[in-house]
Amino acid sequence: WTASEWTISSADVADMTPGTHGDCITFNGSASATWSTAGNWVGGAAPTSSKNVKVPDGLSNTPSIDGTASTPSECNNLLIASTDATLTIPTGKALTVHANLDDNNYITINSASGATDGSLIVNETVSGSGNFNVKRYIGQTSYDDNHGWHFLSSPVASQAISAFHDISNANDDFYKWNETGNEWVNRRASGGGVNSSFETNFGVGTGYLIALETPVTKTFIGTINVSDVSVSSLSKDNYGWHLLGNPFPSALYWDKTTADWNLSNINTTAKVWKESTAAYVDISASGTNKIIPPMQGFMVQASAAGASLTIPASDRTHSTTTWYKSTNEENTLKLTVSEEQNNTAQESIISINEDATTGFDTQYDSHFLAGFAPQFYSVLEDGSAVS
Repeated sequence: WTASEWTISSADVADMTPGTHGDCITFNGSASATWSTAGNWVGGAAPTSSKNVKVPDGLSNTPSIDGTASTPSECNNLLIASTDATLTIPTGKALTVHANLDDNNYITINSASGATDGSLIVNETVSGSGNFNVKRYIGQTSYDDNHGWHFLSSPVASQAISAFHDISNANDDFYKWNETGNEWVNRRASGGGVNSSFETNFGVGTGYLIALETPVTKTFIGTINVSDVSVSSLSKDNYGWHLLGNPFPSALYWDKTTADWNLSNINTTAKVWKESTAAYVDISASGTNKIIPPMQGFMVQASAAGASLTIPASDRTHSTTTWYKSTNEENTLKLTVSEEQNNTAQESIISINEDATTGFDTQYDSHFLAGFAPQFYSVLEDGSAVS
């Protein structure tokens, strides 16, 4: 450890020379690349949540995380040196840095078809001159226009959309949601080129709709988001739907801690796109379907003008949920209507809740939002459709 690489107070550790001293340990990779292997660490013990960790330059084996969502790898502070030090989080693996992360070269978080993305949670700050390479596997457009669509959001700031959408390929599509017009806006202008109303970079906490002709793994490059994202001044134009996005390289609980989400004039059931059925499905804080996977967009509905919320870092979690996977919820009846020609299906969920009324309850109900599947929903006394 040197002061130029990282500043640690005397309260953290008294002796700053390399090796095992108090709460600081160094990865040497002498046995393999595996994080949890004791022989890969100076001093012969893998880190715990209280240990400060350094990954130095010049290693033959650079560390690969092997903790899982249920038992993630852990450390307190983490320093990645500046020349050739790297760290990899493979698919299905998870790392929690309980304090600060100083990245001076690069960290890679992997993604692959049929696998859970690698997951990283940093509880305090991220610094350093390096980048994070957060990968996102995107499957191709299917045999028809209904399948192959995905909600997507960025876990880093200032990511160029052009790296994800080739405007010259007429079979690749990229859209943003216009809540004022209640419509999708194509990034490709009608006469060719980029739509002048489209932003250059992904918005932090903003969701987008993407479909690609061929399967590909794209990479978000930059500094990962680790702080709350505030979203305000949401309108109730038309039906009041807004497409937001998980801004973290980890999963996120929807409204797990109501005080942290600070929902103001926002209905408490959100929606995500389920690609396999070409339809929206509900996620609610009260049910088991409440995970928003990393880099996943989600729809919220404003119940009044000037609505707002906070996407909180405190509700991040490591999870095995992929872009979207449906499960059964307690005290609910889930009805599904499917059709075989286009392989689509629409779910409608009826919850047994003695606190609900016969009208629309913002804390329990969700208005129906049509996708490509059959339009199947319940109707309230006022004629509104709910899913």
